[in-house]
Amino acid sequence: MRLMLISSLAALLSGIFLMTLIESEPGYILIAFGRYTIESSVWFASVALVFLLIFFYLVLRLLRKLILSHDNLKVWLESRGSKRSAELMNNGIINWIEGNWEKSRDFFLKSAKHSEAPLLNYLMAARASHKLAENEQVFEYLQAAEKSDGNAGVAIELTQAEMRLEVEQYEQALATLVRARRNAERHPYVLELLCKAYLGVKDWNSLLKLVEEVKKYKIFSPKKLNDLERSIYKGVLQLRLDGNNPIKELNSRWGKVPVNIRSEIPIIRQYIILLIKNSAYAHAEDLLLSTLRKDWDASLLRLLCFIEGGDLGRRFKILKVWLREKENDGDLLFCLGKLATNLERFDEAREFFIKSLSINPSLDVFMELGNLSALLGELEESVDYFTKGAKIGEKINRGLTLL
Repeated sequence: MRLMLISSLAALLSGIFLMTLIESEPGYILIAFGRYTIESSVWFASVALVFLLIFFYLVLRLLRKLILSHDNLKVWLESRGSKRSAELMNNGIINWIEGNWEKSRDFFLKSAKHSEAPLLNYLMAARASHKLAENEQVFEYLQAAEKSDGNAGVAIELTQAEMRLEVEQYEQALATLVRARRNAERHPYVLELLCKAYLGVKDWNSLLKLVEEVKKYKIFSPKKLNDLERSIYKGVLQLRLDGNNPIKELNSRWGKVPVNIRSEIPIIRQYIILLIKNSAYAHAEDLLLSTLRKDWDASLLRLLCFIEGGDLGRRFKILKVWLREKENDGDLLFCLGKLATNLERFDEAREFFIKSLSINPSLDVFMELGNLSALLGELEESVDYFTKGAKIGEKINRGLTLL
């Protein structure tokens, strides 16, 4: 309280002293510029100068605040836009997973408006439109994606190729992928899609060349690579045989099949079928019998029934020896029945067929028994077998229809 009183008294005395000084020594200032002059006392000019400095200081503070607030507003708006874009993108992905293609497309497009890098949004919108069969929109969104990022050409072409492969437009997909194949090392996925496209058009020779690159970049797992090679060599074997010696050409193709694939039953079966179709019966029989001794397979065994000529008696004896170890094998009994019929050993044939029927009742066995009964003049039994076989055929067809 005492300090406050002293301060007030000092301020009062200072004010009185200053006022006395101003009245006794007002001073004089003259400012002239051009035809204009300004006259003032020193004290008034000093006060005016102080107020002018304060004014400029306040103006500068205000400008600084406006600039900072503008930057903050810009940052806030950008962060808000990014957050909005992420939310819309998230909703688009959720609807995509749920199969709501139309909603998904709309969310991706809205997200693109708020995104600084809308490439992914347009690519996903194109995929959604593809699901909706909106071909014009697909093209439009792919163009928008290309405009948004000039370096994304390969990604856009891969997206386009994937969509075409999905609807089995293999030739169009192939054309796109050939363009996209610029650097296999940087874009190995192009090779994977190329494999699908070549498989679709059954271009086995191109696949044979491509598979070496596939191995180099280790695109597929060992199992998937083996499946691919199996399909390729199976397709190569099925290519049309031209020339004067088709068997020689077929054997040459077989020799080029890798050993690990050549030992697989589906490939061996395909080769044997082609040998039979080209009347190389002896070669087909030798390969069949030697393979069955190592790897028993019903699909191979039944091919013996389609081999014409040769020593049927020898073949019949070999199968009867095998029957000692496989007396309950319905396929072996069926083949023995077919061979016995061809050898005109009809009683044995009937016995084999009936035993096969008791183990594995099938349409083939009923048809063979029907034919055998008709051959022997047993028409009533023949009709009965054919009728039962027809019923089994109906069941098979009904099952396939349900699938």
